[in-house]
Amino acid sequence: MKGLQKCTKTYSVELVRCTSFGLEAFNDTLRQELAPHGMWFCPNSLTLDYDEFRDVVAKETLAEFWIVDGNYQSRVKGLTLQRADTIIWLNLPFSTVYRRLFSRLYDRIFIGEELWSGNRESLWRTLFDKDSLLYWLPRRYWITQRSYRKLFDNPLYADKLLEFRNTGTLDQWLKCLPEKG
Repeated sequence: MKGLQKCTKTYSVELVRCTSFGLEAFNDTLRQELAPHGMWFCPNSLTLDYDEFRDVVAKETLAEFWIVDGNYQSRVKGLTLQRADTIIWLNLPFSTVYRRLFSRLYDRIFIGEELWSGNRESLWRTLFDKDSLLYWLPRRYWITQRSYRKLFDNPLYADKLLEFRNTGTLDQWLKCLPEKG
């Protein structure tokens, strides 16, 4: 992993990953450890057009503390990557990501866990919809990985990038962050 040496105070974070990492606990840790006033962006992002969304993100990322979590690069055209002082790439193996996806879908379908804004997974959509994450992930995982690798090979991001290939090194990094205050 690049970056264990970079356990410094962080104010603005761009978090990129493939889908289904199970980020709720991780993001809670980031907000607690890195940015107590960190922001969640666009709970209703699907209702905004790209220009509106970019304007909101442009305004919000002028703040001292912020965290952008999500694969929004097609909408913000690199704005957050340029402004972030730290880019965290959760680059986990396909088998780990797919196993976590399957586990999360099981919980969402059979336990009835809420997604966001009251939405819930359905058994039918999960198993038979062509856009189901079960089918999307195997088709898009390697494309996404190649795209991020190409993007992060850019020297503009070399000093900002922390790439984690397993959760052990990620946990180590979170533990080495300086105390708030």
